[in-house]
Amino acid sequence: MKSAKFRHLDKIIANDMEKIREDLSGQELATGAYCQDYDTFKIIYQFVEHRLRRTRGRAYIILLTLADGEGDFPDLQEKDQWMETLKGLIQNSLRSGDMFTRYSRDQYLIMILDLSEEDAKGIVDRIAEAFYSILGDDKNRVLLHHCYPMMIE
Repeated sequence: MKSAKFRHLDKIIANDMEKIREDLSGQELATGAYCQDYDTFKIIYQFVEHRLRRTRGRAYIILLTLADGEGDFPDLQEKDQWMETLKGLIQNSLRSGDMFTRYSRDQYLIMILDLSEEDAKGIVDRIAEAFYSILGDDKNRVLLHHCYPMMIE
């Protein structure tokens, strides 16, 4: 049986843990994929890479690149609008456990976990199909996509 001194300490620690949980949990999570700045994405990538070495799980990195019909990067005026459209499609096409970041002015980088390569390619196809359906008659936009497994040594 614990002494009164330790029961008091247990109560303090339990209160601290509740505060820590609340602080770490933050606000209510948005639906869809988790969008992070690139520096945070790199840190999480490294954490996942370490975890994958231990668990031998699967993860894929997908690079989506917005280009014009000539294979060049789009004009600056239109780019922001199309990149915001693409961001919304990515956010809503992925699971809440997946993550993405804006890698450059014309690219998004996506990390998906615990899927087969076929499933990863299916996600890319779904995003591209939704993107092209929004384009309508504006066929001067191209969405280039590449899917790579995260390297595990």
